[in-house]
Amino acid sequence: MSESVPGPRALWREALAGADRAFTPPPALRGPVRGCAFCRPEEELLLLGGAPDAVPDDLFLHFMHKTPGHWMPDQYPVLWRRLMPRALRHWGPDGGSFDHARELSRLGPHGADLPTWPEDERTAVERAFRALLTTALTGGGSPYPATELVEGIACATDGPEPWLEHLARLPGPDADTGLVRLARRWTDDLLRDDLRFWWYDDGAPRVIAEWLPTLRPRLARIAARHPHPGTAGEAREVLDLLREAPEHTWLSVDAPSIRGMGMTGNYARLTPAEYERAHADPEWAHGFVLETAETEWRAATPAGRARFLDVDKTWHALQFLLDRAGFPLDIVLCDEPLPGAPDWGCTPPLRLGPDEVATAAGALAELPFDALVRDLRAEEMTRADVYPTVIWERDGADALDYVRHHYEDLRLFFTAAARDGDTVLTWIS
Repeated sequence: MSESVPGPRALWREALAGADRAFTPPPALRGPVRGCAFCRPEEELLLLGGAPDAVPDDLFLHFMHKTPGHWMPDQYPVLWRRLMPRALRHWGPDGGSFDHARELSRLGPHGADLPTWPEDERTAVERAFRALLTTALTGGGSPYPATELVEGIACATDGPEPWLEHLARLPGPDADTGLVRLARRWTDDLLRDDLRFWWYDDGAPRVIAEWLPTLRPRLARIAARHPHPGTAGEAREVLDLLREAPEHTWLSVDAPSIRGMGMTGNYARLTPAEYERAHADPEWAHGFVLETAETEWRAATPAGRARFLDVDKTWHALQFLLDRAGFPLDIVLCDEPLPGAPDWGCTPPLRLGPDEVATAAGALAELPFDALVRDLRAEEMTRADVYPTVIWERDGADALDYVRHHYEDLRLFFTAAARDGDTVLTWIS
């Protein structure tokens, strides 16, 4: 008699038991925990260095959500190693996480640096990651947990490829259903030019775009023989979308750069104290801005109150139109980088000081969008190779409405920044 294959839940329990063994006893800290005393009092930081199971839930979540710059560099990886069995349970099917990607991203090379951990610990964590992905894909629900986990684990381990391969190899009808739903989500996002990983952006859309067509043989088998008609029908829909994909740049094998097809413009405004710290510590600045962006995105903060603004792919059109109108300065790709900062995607963060922000805000207030585009012809944008080039003649008025929306947000953002005496950082990601 053949042995039965353990189900996803059993594999998850085994992985947790392995992690418990690998991290027992917890790695030792050198001295009391030190961190950002503005966020938590010293007595709570001391608790964080105590028995991992005794750390209060709110302090545990605070640690996972705060960027590495809030903690001492020599202690941050050790704290993660001590708390890892608890973190795995938090990310698991019975845990309470709704923010897997952000939390897992803290394990990357600029944070806890998982690839450098002792081999037995790293092996146990990676085994748990495989079990996490398995339970997420086969659980029968939304593809959201799986997409979040792929992104977060990619951050932690420097790439999504082995984890996508793991998902593609999972057998059985439940895995078929999960794989179809995941493929449908990502194919729809790519065809809308809307696949965005918030925390892992190192070419991930291109990796996903190249992976999806490799699923065609399995999708065809699912469409032909799956026991659930709904799954079979959805597999046929995904196959139809993939057959249309060669006409679309996202899913074209010959597309020069998926990252190039997804360049977005970003702005962040910093108070004088925040800018002083950013000037001294660009790594802190990057984490602070990403954290602000995530918080405001979830709260749907309006542009007039936001500290972060994403103008999506309109940045080049805004630059072209403002230059065409004789705008007094470049507020998209200005000349002064934040000293010592690396690229935050495609460019380093560039700085507009309070005086420049005030000049820009005044000029924007006097330049309504209709004046900005007066006598503009779509072919003028196309000839100038304004990114994304394909939309100006294809979409006409709809393309300009897209720009109008972000231009109005930009005016509100600069008005608020000038009022508060802020410095503005701008970059392309």
